[in-house]
Amino acid sequence: MQQKHAPPTRIRRYRLLSLIGSTLNSDVYVAVVPSTNQKIVMKLIPHVKNEDEEIPFPSRMETIERECQIHRRLSHPYIMPVVDTFDYQNFRVILMPRAFGGSLGERKIRDPKSVTKIMYRSLKALQYLHVCNILHGDIKPTNIMIDNITDSDSKSFDSFSKNDFKDHKNDSKCEFSRNDSKSDTKNDQQKYCEEPVPLFIDFGHARELSNKHFCHCHNMTCSFSSPELLALKPHSFPSDIWSLAATFIFMITGREILRLKNIEIMAKEALNLKLTFNEREYSNYPSSLQDLLQSMLNRAPEKRPNVHKCLAHEFFEEMLGAGWIRRENDRVPPIPAKERLC
Repeated sequence: MQQKHAPPTRIRRYRLLSLIGSTLNSDVYVAVVPSTNQKIVMKLIPHVKNEDEEIPFPSRMETIERECQIHRRLSHPYIMPVVDTFDYQNFRVILMPRAFGGSLGERKIRDPKSVTKIMYRSLKALQYLHVCNILHGDIKPTNIMIDNITDSDSKSFDSFSKNDFKDHKNDSKCEFSRNDSKSDTKNDQQKYCEEPVPLFIDFGHARELSNKHFCHCHNMTCSFSSPELLALKPHSFPSDIWSLAATFIFMITGREILRLKNIEIMAKEALNLKLTFNEREYSNYPSSLQDLLQSMLNRAPEKRPNVHKCLAHEFFEEMLGAGWIRRENDRVPPIPAKERLC
């Protein structure tokens, strides 16, 4: 069995406190600056996959560099910012603020209006990525964290000591800061429910594509991957649309549309997917939701709506009202399809 490199207990000024997430390629910790008690999220990506490797393969270092370069240049209210990236011993370290609402994978938010707000705001994050020609490539519930409007609007670098980031303090703009003084009470959970803010994370599978180019990589999270990706075919932005729709359905029902099986079987099941919308949870939503989800899950990638059409779908005005959408768009303006921001 391959062993990951054991992480150090301290990295620069930070002391690692607890492991909060782990994948085959990385581990995520909560870390603290002892002098200030400021806590932050630290993602550690080993330069080599296991302890038997002495020299990292060039392709792995290229993958690590690509993730960092793509993530650092992104700046949007619904994408988790990067505070800093650097190498330490055998690891690439990515520092990010904390989001106290957990991830969509925990299904803490089930109120239909709150779920719809997350859907709308997640589409705005994806709109930004696609306008920037960025394919996320790994959209799933655990890669979307939750915060709330009050916290996210007040976040800035100022809450972190400048000395903590003296090596790279001017390299990236961070609109978020977290303090750890809040407890996970019912009142805290309620505020995440009222005005939830999704924050996209994990750009390890992300690629920069032009509008006419396709990704030929085959990285995937099978249960939320599109049919073309499961079939190991070239894919593009419509794959993100499929994955986000699968994530929406998980938010609503708590169930994945595809069960983990042999990848060839999953590819066939994805192509023949038939949604019944019989689950009782759908009774809290108008029928226009079914139309939106079915269009996003079209077996033909070219027939799926782009993110601009998804945002304009009648479902959102039916659920949230024109007034809420207008206020939301005033706060986070939509991005014209032809505009390039990053």
